[in-house]
Amino acid sequence: MSRTMLLLAVFAITAHAAEPEANGVQALEDRLARVELRVSKYESGNQEFIAGLARLEPRLRQVACHAYPSQVSLETIALINADIRLLEKPENFEKLSDAQKVRVQEQKQHAAKLSPTIDCSKI
Repeated sequence: MSRTMLLLAVFAITAHAAEPEANGVQALEDRLARVELRVSKYESGNQEFIAGLARLEPRLRQVACHAYPSQVSLETIALINADIRLLEKPENFEKLSDAQKVRVQEQKQHAAKLSPTIDCSKI
């Protein structure tokens, strides 16, 4: 379980370095692929963390759950949303293919459901 927390933290920190503005078609595709990867990793990391919590004895489960790295989660979600906003800028969005536009909207929906916290009462 601590390995999962560490991986989430490392991923969040390294996932978004200072990057140039996306403006070319390939740069936009790369940005979209990064958003998809981040959302997928965030969702699977949370599921793995929750599964790890479920394997702990109840007292430890609550302590570990409250130690969840919510600040890292907030930062990761903010980075995902910033990339989505960049992709949705009119000058960028018009360069995307119809399939890419659908993918942006799908990721926007996924990102809207991401939570920086875990409801410890449900575990």
